[in-house]
Amino acid sequence: MLDINEILLATEAGSPFRGVVRVVGVSEDSKSVALMQLDAKTLRAPFIATMDDIQNGINRNEITRVAEFDLDVAISDKDLTTKELEELARTEELMGPLVENDLNLIIFDPKERGKKMRQRAAEVGASVRTLRRH
Repeated sequence: MLDINEILLATEAGSPFRGVVRVVGVSEDSKSVALMQLDAKTLRAPFIATMDDIQNGINRNEITRVAEFDLDVAISDKDLTTKELEELARTEELMGPLVENDLNLIIFDPKERGKKMRQRAAEVGASVRTLRRH
């Protein structure tokens, strides 16, 4: 079983993903896992893998759990500059309603994620692209 925020590293070409990923969601039936690529230049939307594929990869040593992965990001608000705190507040204002309600639906259903992004963009008078960047 996997937990939210676990970090995984693909060590073999046959694994269901490449590089380093973080578990950002586990479906209610525990059959699917939402993953975000951590070692990409820019963060992208979560992608879905089956729990069986991940567990089989771990059992075959194609995937390993990573204890630490340095993203070079602040751990606490205290580590942020005034400008970074302002950006964080803006992001929370824009994205808060999206992640506070139906988070699993947004993570596991790309169509629903797009729909919710369009709705939120219309509410705040921003483009969908602006929201996706946050």
